[in-house]
Amino acid sequence: VGLVYDDLYVASMLAALSALLIAVSVIDLEHRIIPNRITYPAFPVFAAVIVLGWFLDRPLDPPRAGIGLLAYGGFYFVIAMIAPRGLGMGDVKLAGLIGLVLGSLGLRYVGVAAGAAILAGGIGAIAALALGRGRKAAIPFGPYLAAGAVVAIVWGAPIAAWYLDRIT
Repeated sequence: VGLVYDDLYVASMLAALSALLIAVSVIDLEHRIIPNRITYPAFPVFAAVIVLGWFLDRPLDPPRAGIGLLAYGGFYFVIAMIAPRGLGMGDVKLAGLIGLVLGSLGLRYVGVAAGAAILAGGIGAIAALALGRGRKAAIPFGPYLAAGAVVAIVWGAPIAAWYLDRIT
C-alpha cells in the first residue's frame, strides 16, 4: 500500500482496512460469518479517520465516502433482500465498509472494487462447480469482496482510467 500512495495518512488507513479484510476473509472462509464485532466498530473508526484526514487536508472526501457506503452497501442490501439465502447481511455490512473507505478516495475505487469482487466471485463459483460442489452449495462471498477491495486499493486508479478510456 505504501508503494502505491504517497500520502502516509491514506496509506495507513488503507493498510488498516487491508488487515481487517484479511481477518474477515479468514473468518468467513472458516465459519461462514462476518462478525459484527469487527464490522460495527470499524464503521465509526474509519469514518472518524476519513473526517480527520479531511480536516488535515489529506486527499479524502467524507461526502463521497457516504455515497460509496450507500452505493456499495445499498447495492448488496437490495440483493440480500431479493435473495436472502444467496447473500448474508455480513456481506452487506462489509460492502458498506469498503464503500465508505474507498469512496473517500473516489467513487471510481468503489466501482473497481465492485467489478473485481463480482468477477472474482464468478471465477470462484465456476471453480467450485468444476471441483464437484453442487450448484446450491454455500460459498462465502466475504473473501471475494475483500479481494475486490484489495484490487481497487492497489490498481484502482489505472483500472478505472483504462475502463473509462474504453467507454468514452
